[in-house]
Amino acid sequence: MNILFYYIKTYAPINGGIANVSLWLAGHFVEMGHNVILLSRKPTTKAVSLLQRYLPNANDQYALENRVAFIEITKSQQTDVVINQNGITPEETNVLQWCDEFHIPCCTVLHNSLYGIYNFNERLGPLIGTFVKWFHLRNIANKITHFAFRKKYGKLYRLQCEKSTKVILLSNRFRDEYRWFSGCKDEEKMIAIPNCLTIPVPKMIDINVKRKELLFVGRLAKEKRLDLLIDIWEKLFRAFPDWQLTIVGTCNKQFEKRVLRLKEKIRKRNIERVVFEGFQNPAEYYKRASLFCMTSEYEGFGLVLIEAMAYGTVPVAFDSYANVSEIITHGKNGMLVPPFRVREYSKTLASLMNDPKRREAMAFSAINTSHTYEVDAICKKWLELFDCLSAR
Repeated sequence: MNILFYYIKTYAPINGGIANVSLWLAGHFVEMGHNVILLSRKPTTKAVSLLQRYLPNANDQYALENRVAFIEITKSQQTDVVINQNGITPEETNVLQWCDEFHIPCCTVLHNSLYGIYNFNERLGPLIGTFVKWFHLRNIANKITHFAFRKKYGKLYRLQCEKSTKVILLSNRFRDEYRWFSGCKDEEKMIAIPNCLTIPVPKMIDINVKRKELLFVGRLAKEKRLDLLIDIWEKLFRAFPDWQLTIVGTCNKQFEKRVLRLKEKIRKRNIERVVFEGFQNPAEYYKRASLFCMTSEYEGFGLVLIEAMAYGTVPVAFDSYANVSEIITHGKNGMLVPPFRVREYSKTLASLMNDPKRREAMAFSAINTSHTYEVDAICKKWLELFDCLSAR
């Protein structure tokens, strides 16, 4: 099988989950004997894979030289299928149209929640405090914003649905929102394939090495709601003097001001034992932490949940996006808290911090859950899809 991944950015872990998942899938396909190309439009960082290729014009997706290069690459590779990783960026339609023109099957992957990325919380900024107090206003604002963005992007999502051979969602629970935004009426066109684990996981996890540590891993972006996590920890740190909160995540210029505001908040409120580690390989942190905290407004999948669970780090998350309850079975392999109830979240953490036996039982259940997301299992789903496409 000759497989071409297409993504706007360089395939490198620093560029986030989409790039990282692509690297893991591509590497596994190569190990299985398949021929893979990683094609990008913009060289956004240093390439980490020998499979990396670029279109010649980074600034104009429809440039003639890009079309010519794409034709040459797919012909030389004899490409059987294109995995378009730009599904959440509807403006990036060049490859969709070229695949349609040259009759190459194209699977477009949506790596996030459309309801999430077009959420009014991100758009109405300073007014959010008012809307949170009056939920009917919040709901009205949410509906208005969603309709506005469907009007703005609906045509592009309809084109995406029309030109893609298959639209890959990370969960069947995202079907309704994709159908709403795109107008897609072909249920067979939409299929669900979750993301795979993107860190090496040891065969044996020693729960006994776990520290009294709460862990956050992820981009320090606004939608991750680290401000709420600080509020939660403020309610806990005095009662649990032998625990600490560790924050691991990208701290580049884009997020620098936000991190400085968080640190100032911590200083003014005299909150203790909060450690910012910056961008790190999270494996060692998963290995040692007892509890994993997710406070996001929305996620496309929540890959860090699976990573944490694979290391027996019990997750606690707001039930704030469609498929989080597909990953976490409340009370069994983690805990879900109604969004965005800070007091209830802190009480949930406190109950687990006080109960090591319960944490241990949930840790083993979390490890078992993570096996279903290992790269072997996810690649098998992709290969089953490729077989169906080749049989058409």
